[in-house]
Amino acid sequence: RRKRLQDVAEVPATLVFYESVRRLVRSLDDCLEILGDRRAAVGRELTKLHEEIVRGRISEISTQLADVDIRGEIVIVIGQSDVAVKRNTAEMSVSGRVAELEMSGVDHKTALKTAAKDFGLAKSEAYRRLLEEKNLSRNAT
Repeated sequence: RRKRLQDVAEVPATLVFYESVRRLVRSLDDCLEILGDRRAAVGRELTKLHEEIVRGRISEISTQLADVDIRGEIVIVIGQSDVAVKRNTAEMSVSGRVAELEMSGVDHKTALKTAAKDFGLAKSEAYRRLLEEKNLSRNAT
């Protein structure tokens, strides 16, 4: 597991792993050590009656689930490293990032808030840039 995690550590995409409930906390600890404290989610019994999803940083999820008796099928979803997100946003405009998030199913308000965070901007500043970029694209056509 640790070797595979090292192999995918630099992949600039969301990582998805299926994991055994017996190994879940140890796997999260390995992910934390090798991948860093990325944003993540652990899903249990997805698409079933007792579906549960725990979201947060890997360290938070590991601590939260350490003493819990977990049963069922487990999926671990780990987001891109903060460095990869910053590198990707450096090559993108605010409107491009908002459009990308909306295409992935995020509503406009949440997409704008996330884009602002990704660019290190206040939400109002991100909104102002979004409007400027849309006006520039209208004037260019």
